[in-house]
Amino acid sequence: MPEGIWAWTLVLVLHCCSVLSQQFILAECNEDIHLPCGVSEQGGTYRYMVWYRNDTAIIKRKLNDVTFYNKSSPASLGVRDTLVLQNVQTSDSGHYQCFLAADIGQKDRHSDVSLTVSECVTVRPTWISTEDQCTLDVVEVSILWSLLGFTLISISKIIFCTIIVIACKKQKEREARNRSWRQSYNSYKHQDKRYL
Repeated sequence: MPEGIWAWTLVLVLHCCSVLSQQFILAECNEDIHLPCGVSEQGGTYRYMVWYRNDTAIIKRKLNDVTFYNKSSPASLGVRDTLVLQNVQTSDSGHYQCFLAADIGQKDRHSDVSLTVSECVTVRPTWISTEDQCTLDVVEVSILWSLLGFTLISISKIIFCTIIVIACKKQKEREARNRSWRQSYNSYKHQDKRYL
């Protein structure tokens, strides 16, 4: 296999392995969301638990005491230390981490969740009046369709580039064969002239 294909395969495998440990959650605007704490579900004891958003503490629980660090965004704790976010907005999108501080002599644990909230669509009608006739034009595309479209475009680009690279290599091989054939033909003609 050509070196370029090996390199792309390695990049793809490394990217997939790093993403497998993280959960991805897609949410609609104004929806209530429960972000799971994967390490809390594994059981065990710990000193305290903290939820972070983009490396900033949101909420902490130590025994039965709950401390809220960000009063502007309403967050609470649900069953098994899930983070409950109400009426999510696009500004709530980001990287969330559930961190469990272990007891002395044990290992701290954490789990990661990536939240993507779709755009909040505010419909402002655009009226086009043509002889007492009004029409309303609104186009709404969900985040899933957008991601699917970008993924298909990316895959088709990769396939197209691979085909171009293969075609260029074959063209160079043909040119090299033609050059060597011409050289051998010319040397053969040159040898024939010597014998005549």
